[in-house]
Amino acid sequence: LHSDFQVARFESSASDSNGTYLELYANSPSPADDDILGIINFKGNNDGASNSNVLEETAFAQVRGYAGDVTDASEDGYLTFNTRAAGTFAERVRITSDGSIGVGVQSPSAKLHVQTGATGTIAQFRGDSTDLLNIDGDSNQITLDARNVGALAFEMQGSESMRIGSSNEIHIGTSSWPTGSIGKS
Repeated sequence: LHSDFQVARFESSASDSNGTYLELYANSPSPADDDILGIINFKGNNDGASNSNVLEETAFAQVRGYAGDVTDASEDGYLTFNTRAAGTFAERVRITSDGSIGVGVQSPSAKLHVQTGATGTIAQFRGDSTDLLNIDGDSNQITLDARNVGALAFEMQGSESMRIGSSNEIHIGTSSWPTGSIGKS
């Protein structure tokens, strides 16, 4: 089957709101914890430069579904997202059975657990093309780095409790800017 863009189409003409259903079913007679139940593979050819210019079929990305626990009445499952970076194929993101997301970690200890394994930017948030907040980390500290913004504000239960201005002035629990800077070195 040859196509420039669409190889398979799944369509439902049902009038209800259930939509189209795709099922990958691992019908094992002896299921076990952490069995892979299904894999969606994203493959293509590499340039073959390291193999006498013979193109090699390569998995570039993959989504895997697992049976985390197959015990009757306490079953759980999880998903992994795998990609290839610099020739190495590895798990990059995991969604656990309780909905926690691990980025760079297989056993997240919070709803969102990001682990880089290196010094540098852990996360970056952008409001528009210039203002951003970086969360950076190294072995000694975590740094919040607000750039191209007028202030970094902290709120408790929807009300601002502290603000750090662009000139390093600190505003705590008042409605006006202090006349001098607090804690500025």
